[in-house]
Amino acid sequence: MGDLDVERLARWMALQAVPGLGRLGLKRLFIQERSLDALFNRLKSRVDLSPETRNRALEALESMRRIGGGVLSWDHELYPRLLLEIPDPPVLLSYVGDLRSLSLPAIAAVG
Repeated sequence: MGDLDVERLARWMALQAVPGLGRLGLKRLFIQERSLDALFNRLKSRVDLSPETRNRALEALESMRRIGGGVLSWDHELYPRLLLEIPDPPVLLSYVGDLRSLSLPAIAAVG
């Protein structure tokens, strides 16, 4: 799976804007449905996937690509699995750089 395309990003953005759902509710439903398509179909009567949302998605992707980056969503194979385990993970992650480096051995220091 590659970087998000405009349509998938627009769907994620529209899902985040569903009134009364919030990220915790969205996460709970995503775990149940297991895919963006199933989640979107379940909520499509409450989702506003307007041309404005698609334009915002296009602008976000173009902006990130200009600086050598992109956007990951919960269903992307490179979205950090441990991040999904926190109670309120971000639905979308912006990044800059080469994602292939995430699969290389690494060490980190925190604090």
